[in-house]
Amino acid sequence: IDIMYTSLRSLCVRGFARRAFATSNIPPDPNPSSTHFGFKTVPEEEKQQMVGEVFHKVADTYDKMNDFMSAGIHRYWKDQMIGMLRPSAGSNIIDVAGGTGDVAFRIIESLQRIPMHTRKRHPRSLVTIADINPSMLAVGQQRARLRGLDKPVTVLSLSHSPFVSV
Repeated sequence: IDIMYTSLRSLCVRGFARRAFATSNIPPDPNPSSTHFGFKTVPEEEKQQMVGEVFHKVADTYDKMNDFMSAGIHRYWKDQMIGMLRPSAGSNIIDVAGGTGDVAFRIIESLQRIPMHTRKRHPRSLVTIADINPSMLAVGQQRARLRGLDKPVTVLSLSHSPFVSV
């Protein structure tokens, strides 16, 4: 059923994308060093900053926005992903593009459900959230504190380090 649902969803998304782009009023790109941002054509070098600004603006409401836009089903998908991942005691896991930490916190909860005798043999698991946007990570840090996780988020320059750690 999951495979059929995924295939059906994929077909619907692709069909929607084809219709959306077929009816789009975006003219062909005369400059190969430009790209699309929404319905605008922008210089490629400006797009990352523009995307970053969007995530900065929505960081505080990002998780609620996901709930609304997916009617809450994204939670089911994430739980299914954690079930397939099956993190074990002593795991070192990095959540790339982890944003506010919703997946990472699910991983931690899964690790906390491992029986104590197993955790004693492998006492340390590490879950790292990597994200390019400091505003999303700040929300994740606040959520970590509310969960009693005391390690702070450290934002490192991406030119010196490939990840940010919680």
